[in-house]
Amino acid sequence: MSMELNSSFACHLQGMLDVKRNSGFSMEHLVGHLEDFDRYCIENGVGGTTLDKELVEGWALSGEGMSLWWKNKRLCAMRHLGEYLLALGMDAYVPTMRFKEPRPKPPQLLTDGQLSEFFEAADNLKASAQTPFRHLVAPVMFRLIYCCGLRSSEACRLTVEDIDFNSGRIMIRKSKRRKDRVVYAAPDVLELCQAFGSRMQDMVPRRESFFPYQDGRGYVCYLVTLLFDKVLGMTSFYNTTSKKPTCHGLRHLFAVNSMRKCMEEGRDFGQAIHYLSRYLGHEGPQQTLYYLHASPSIAGAVRAMAEDLNDVIGGDWHVED
Repeated sequence: MSMELNSSFACHLQGMLDVKRNSGFSMEHLVGHLEDFDRYCIENGVGGTTLDKELVEGWALSGEGMSLWWKNKRLCAMRHLGEYLLALGMDAYVPTMRFKEPRPKPPQLLTDGQLSEFFEAADNLKASAQTPFRHLVAPVMFRLIYCCGLRSSEACRLTVEDIDFNSGRIMIRKSKRRKDRVVYAAPDVLELCQAFGSRMQDMVPRRESFFPYQDGRGYVCYLVTLLFDKVLGMTSFYNTTSKKPTCHGLRHLFAVNSMRKCMEEGRDFGQAIHYLSRYLGHEGPQQTLYYLHASPSIAGAVRAMAEDLNDVIGGDWHVED
């Protein structure tokens, strides 16, 4: 693939792209960045072929309103170029830095007392003409989300066939990154779900969704948010916290409490975090450790253990959504 290049780096930019392409790599996504780098060199009077730190970072940071994601793509292009020039025996700076998005503010997690009050409020929710099953759905759905660490979307997609009450096996289908996984629920949670399922079977015998919204149709995420806020509004602590609790906070709380329990029982934290990561559907322990980072109120000993483990695993703690 040819590019319109005119700077002193032109032959090297084209040469790098040709080598990558001949090696079977698809580098087309870098073409725009390389052309932009070429223009930057011309506009700034770069006459040599020394790829130094000032040139690389000056270009990567240039541009109005550019996102950190886009700047990281520019740095990636410079890493390819730097490694190519080094292979030719030339001096080159290969950037290792990466721009990081600012961490979001820690979520507002419910205390043990607030969690109990929230579930009590869900138990006392009344049916409405628009949502005739909400008083039955809320107590079970929110307990299942908390007790199994589910995402709201995962609870929404549960079908009647996805829960095996004999084995406790719950099939989570097409979750984040379109992956399936299996989680297991505790006996009391299964008993609650089974009683709910039997009652729903009598009311909506042909339903597919385990948690029906209207006439057998399942919930979607924004409806779960509305239902959560409705229950939250019935609590004594509504509008008294610095940040409004969310349904996703139940999943977050499950992860934090699971790690806390692991420490209190003296279990192998390194082994447990890998198991918990798979249970939650994370790509790796780093994502799970983020839950501790975003929970400043957690016990210091647990956070210290997580810091030590992060050194072993390596990498940054990633935001989980």
